[in-house]
Amino acid sequence: MFTVAMPRIISELWVHALIRDCHSKGMMAFQLQRGDKERGGIVIKISNTKGQAYMLEQSMDFDGNKIWRMTPKDGLLSDPQMSEREIDEKIQKAKNRDPDLWILEVEDPGGDYQHMEPISSDF
Repeated sequence: MFTVAMPRIISELWVHALIRDCHSKGMMAFQLQRGDKERGGIVIKISNTKGQAYMLEQSMDFDGNKIWRMTPKDGLLSDPQMSEREIDEKIQKAKNRDPDLWILEVEDPGGDYQHMEPISSDF
């Protein structure tokens, strides 16, 4: 029996789709850093424009599948909001680890952002 691999969406296309999706919902989205066109990891900062934010980071699970992880505040996913300064520091650390990252920011004043893919609860 053959296994057929699903085609992988390149990072650049995924980033453009996310930005367009946010704009269609009335949210501003910006590309802050361009990463590797095909395989660059993606980090998204979601800001409520009141000085609070949280971060989603593309990662891999133990089986090699792409997943999204939310950066928790003090290990608590129930309250992921941190100051924008704290999130910016975490993003800078991620950039230092991987200069090929795509860095995006979504301004979500109403708290309406819905991520297009599932977010993992384990971190």
